[in-house]
Amino acid sequence: MRGYAATWDRDKVGDRIVKGAFASSITRRGPRLVNGEIRSEIKLYYNHCSIIGHPLKMVEDDRGLYVEAFIAETSLGDDVLALIESGALDAMSFAYDVVEYDRDRATGERLLQELELYEIGPVDFPCNPKAAILGLKSLPDDDLAGVYWDDDELDLDEDLDLEDRIARVEALLDTLAADAA
Repeated sequence: MRGYAATWDRDKVGDRIVKGAFASSITRRGPRLVNGEIRSEIKLYYNHCSIIGHPLKMVEDDRGLYVEAFIAETSLGDDVLALIESGALDAMSFAYDVVEYDRDRATGERLLQELELYEIGPVDFPCNPKAAILGLKSLPDDDLAGVYWDDDELDLDEDLDLEDRIARVEALLDTLAADAA
């Protein structure tokens, strides 16, 4: 699944997230390569209550928090995928704690400057209507194995540091996405 868990637009409760608010949390707790597998302390939940997978990629861009996530092959994961494919489920959200904020006196908006991110995922009713699922991509078993377990395909030499390994995994994911397009 790919989409925006958050955007920089004002949400329904008057909050606006400032670009960079997720950076510290993603760096400390976001997707990373561990023993040849992508792992994350930030989880993928459906409607903030049931875990269905984990993020593979999280990036703050000019629109918001862009994510690519793996949905596990479980009964709930399969149901969520079917709802997304049918168009019935098309929104995203996230769970967080506010670490730092300011208030815009002119607009009354609470400007969220730093957030501790716990989970992202598809929801029935988002607080930010612009936080949307953009699409799905199926990974054939061969590609999925390459992303998670086949160090040879990823060319992950032992002397590479974590950032280089993550860059190689992201390049592979970008190649897979381009091949699907």
